[in-house]
Amino acid sequence: MSIGDEATARNGAQQQRGPRRSMLITIPRSCSNLLVRILALDKQDNVKHGGYHFLGAMVHHANEHTIDNAPETWTDEQKIAIHELFAGNIASLEEDTRFDNNTQVAFTKEHCNTFIEPTALSRFVNGEPKNGEPRAAPLRWSVSGYESLYSELNETVMPDAYLLSWRPVFLIRHPVRVFESALRNMTNVFEECAEGLTKNSTNASKQATIDSNTTYKFHRSLYNFYVSHGVRPIVIDADDLLVNPKGITQKLALQIGLDPERLQYEWNPASPDELKQKEIHMRIMLSSLDASKGIKTDKLGSNAGSPEEMMPVWIEKFGEEKAQDLRGKVEMALPDYEYLCERRMMV
Repeated sequence: MSIGDEATARNGAQQQRGPRRSMLITIPRSCSNLLVRILALDKQDNVKHGGYHFLGAMVHHANEHTIDNAPETWTDEQKIAIHELFAGNIASLEEDTRFDNNTQVAFTKEHCNTFIEPTALSRFVNGEPKNGEPRAAPLRWSVSGYESLYSELNETVMPDAYLLSWRPVFLIRHPVRVFESALRNMTNVFEECAEGLTKNSTNASKQATIDSNTTYKFHRSLYNFYVSHGVRPIVIDADDLLVNPKGITQKLALQIGLDPERLQYEWNPASPDELKQKEIHMRIMLSSLDASKGIKTDKLGSNAGSPEEMMPVWIEKFGEEKAQDLRGKVEMALPDYEYLCERRMMV
């Protein structure tokens, strides 16, 4: 039995006594919107659901320039603002997924790096303090009804007990595919939202935001956090989702309390009126899915070239400097991606 099969077997055995709330933990451009579309949460009975509760924190980091400046330089006012922001994010997550009855299940989708503890995220981008300067203390939060302890492997804004109240579902995708797409789409978002959502961001904070979203470091540490507490997370690779969507999603649905019969694999493209109702950044991020009628398999990670082989394509798309940077990010992320991929759910 593979590592992934063993993990899946344990999850299946714990299905009835495990958490009734599931968190899809993703990264931009990982096919997470496709997975959520297939799950058809609006058509499911007795499901509370939401998503992107921490996205505002990512925008705040860029606009307030805390993402591109070391946490040791942050002012007390900046720390207070960040703390209040995440406290509100957690409260919103709780409100959206609070059960109305004893049989309900809940589901949320969150990008992993949007709920990483802010000093840890900034340190990943900016490096360790110079000249022996001590690290800034991590920020901590409390959630009503849960102990407020944070163990060493917990690099998120949520206390251990609160994290453990969720069933973790990781969705990963090959770095060659996901990082190229993230660079292109996040750059477009910053350009299109320059007069609105991201108007106070700078080139440095924009680049730092992209840097913080093109890594699997925090996915791996969060996976290991759960394992250290006796929980085997569900891990899904986007290639498996694209190649065998019914097998993967029906198995997932059973594990997280959804009705497999209500899943959908075809849909109508978004109408012009539906597109107008979406915010600019969501129109950009959902453009491919909104134009589709179903699942496409033209961009599998297994069909992607190596970083070295992709360099001519990336240089043409992004220029030499950004192509080299992209290559470095992919090569750095591959060990973490492969670690998680070895532990993925199999059908």
